[in-house]
Amino acid sequence: SRFGVSDRLVHPGERELRPARDVLDALVAAVEPALAEAGDLDRVTARLERVVHEGGATRQRAAHERSGHVAGVVDDLIQRTELTWEAHDIDTERA
Repeated sequence: SRFGVSDRLVHPGERELRPARDVLDALVAAVEPALAEAGDLDRVTARLERVVHEGGATRQRAAHERSGHVAGVVDDLIQRTELTWEAHDIDTERA
């Protein structure tokens, strides 16, 4: 949890530490036929890219590096949360 998907995870098939991206790719490959049949392969692939490049741990580390303290991480989370509320309000007004 400290490094999110930017570090290593235990690969369940190989029973050893591997880069997180390799483990996630192996998981998607293992269930790819079912994802494709359900029409979800593209969605899962896109979300995987987002998690790898914009995951919570990555954002939190960046906020800590910018501010130099944990309060900066909390401030960043509050700001991101408020932005999602504003986006939701805009979408609701359009409906």
